Amino acid sequence: MVCAIEHRDGRGPRSLVNYNPHDSPRRADSEAAVHAKHNRPPKAERSSDMVDYIMSDKDKYDTSPDHEPDHELREAQTALRVAEVDEAYHLMTEIHAGRGNELKEQNLRKTGMSGASSLGLDGVDFCTWVGRLHIDNVSMIGHSFGSATTVEMLRSSTRYGYFKRGIIYDIWGIPIQPCTPQHHIKVPLLGINSEVFMYWGANFDIAKGVCEEAREVGQPAWLMTVRGTVHIAQSDFCVLYPWIIGGMMKMTMDPVRAIDVNIDASLDFLDRTLHFDGEDDNQQAFRRNLPEKKLLDLDVVKEMPTEHKPDPKDTAVRLKVKHEGRKRLKPNARQKYWDRLREMGEEEVWVHMAPGKGITWNGTKSVRAVASTTRRHMTVDGH
Repeated sequence: MVCAIEHRDGRGPRSLVNYNPHDSPRRADSEAAVHAKHNRPPKAERSSDMVDYIMSDKDKYDTSPDHEPDHELREAQTALRVAEVDEAYHLMTEIHAGRGNELKEQNLRKTGMSGASSLGLDGVDFCTWVGRLHIDNVSMIGHSFGSATTVEMLRSSTRYGYFKRGIIYDIWGIPIQPCTPQHHIKVPLLGINSEVFMYWGANFDIAKGVCEEAREVGQPAWLMTVRGTVHIAQSDFCVLYPWIIGGMMKMTMDPVRAIDVNIDASLDFLDRTLHFDGEDDNQQAFRRNLPEKKLLDLDVVKEMPTEHKPDPKDTAVRLKVKHEGRKRLKPNARQKYWDRLREMGEEEVWVHMAPGKGITWNGTKSVRAVASTTRRHMTVDGH
């Protein structure tokens, strides 16, 4: 089961918030008490509000390379996201315990309300969900700032111990605080970068350090890069608008293939780290969908690749593609380019770190650690 959270911290483009009409007076009082700000003044008769994208007052480019992040804003947003993830988990435990139909009655995304589907939750019988969730064996998965949220949740193992593994897609690591012995990742971890974020040196070092946290306590950890991809290649945006990511961001990999590679690596990781008491039909069905080629078993690259390293002004934004006509613009150019790479024995991903092996590209030595291979699924998306 996948639980996809719509965060209301102001990092998404917009979130609609519905209110119970009976709670309107109390809502107005509570908002006044904490000096809540809205794009529209709260009114007792209004049934919904909007949370728009929040830009830093200090530097509207604070998420970009060579800019100092607005730590006060980003830490507050992370704290809100963590609370929302924990609340979502609480609701899942309620469904698991048989109180799903009570939650269904409280749902405010019903016909006529903002952001509601035409059916809402009509036709969903939560009685059939009782006892069906692996509430003590949860995976946390996030992209970009969602990856930073994932790191925060996984580090807080004493409070959020139900998370048993994590996947971080193209982590935005700049706002992440250094770990401490009490605030440390202690579960298996998979990090997947886009190629454009791999070239962002300061951010890549943080991604590498986060994976090292898991390795230091004997947990398996992988860090890899999907070649020819940009930051939004791990979302559906690149599939919906391929001409933007191709023409403006110089992505060389086919968008659908980029998604498939991320999925293949993620399924491989989940198969190695999921653990249930005994086998069941669902687990067998899951394994039948695994790719034959195991991306996590590929050899670790010996040095930092530079194939499409961008100019400094384009760091984290677009790739630099030499011989662009041959690689991107001619008919079927991208497919032919990747076919040639495969014929040469090259892979679609670069593996930087794997259990027991990894590279610190400082020109002197490699870092090695012994990692457990013990196998240990609700998923939370934090984008």
